[in-house]
Amino acid sequence: MINISDHVFFAYDQIQHRCVAGAILSNSNPKRGLYLALFGVRKSSQHRGLGTKLLTAIIQWAYQTRNRFIYLHVHVKNFKAIGLYEKVGFRKVEYIPDYYSQTPKDKPDAFRMTLILR
Repeated sequence: MINISDHVFFAYDQIQHRCVAGAILSNSNPKRGLYLALFGVRKSSQHRGLGTKLLTAIIQWAYQTRNRFIYLHVHVKNFKAIGLYEKVGFRKVEYIPDYYSQTPKDKPDAFRMTLILR
């Protein structure tokens, strides 16, 4: 098994007994930054505030553990995700052409988004 993540967070539905949202973060930046490598909410659990709650908890944890920023990459057409990230304070800082070059559908471009914590 190859472990590329340093931190895993998830939201668990105790009634349905399943994970409904999750995130993987990595300490990939030597300047006390975290990379949000993966973030997702099960489709059937979207629009209930779970993504916002999980992301807010991650941000609070990142601040308490003295990280300076969190950054991520998101597909330019993933409007739901971009809206969520902007809602909690992330800002678009870079447009990256062909970021998802392995993805055959749609335009493979991404935004790099960053949230400054301190």
